[in-house]
Amino acid sequence: MHILHYIEEHYQHCNLNEVASLFGFHPNYLSSLLKKGTGKSFKQLLQLQRISQAALFLSNSSLSIPEISEKVGYSSITFSRNLPGEICRLHPLRRRPNEAPTRSLLDRSVQRYL
Repeated sequence: MHILHYIEEHYQHCNLNEVASLFGFHPNYLSSLLKKGTGKSFKQLLQLQRISQAALFLSNSSLSIPEISEKVGYSSITFSRNLPGEICRLHPLRRRPNEAPTRSLLDRSVQRYL
């Protein structure tokens, strides 16, 4: 699905209206299509990708939590404080720092629905 790949590549700044327009869909239709195809809403898919990337930065860089939050597309100071908890909630078994990921979290989470 090209839309999922787009979300994976542009997770920092994409939104439903932009993605729908880019792919020639009405935002409501795209939202319904994603939910039907993946079992997740656009917002959930976007959050999964952002958290997945944040977990990679946390494991493989010396960036601070606020820097990681900003880098993955969250500008809220409040979310910066919640980021470690979100990572642990979605990544209960975090990778070791030297272990390379095999597939993105977004890809793994929707694979069973495709």
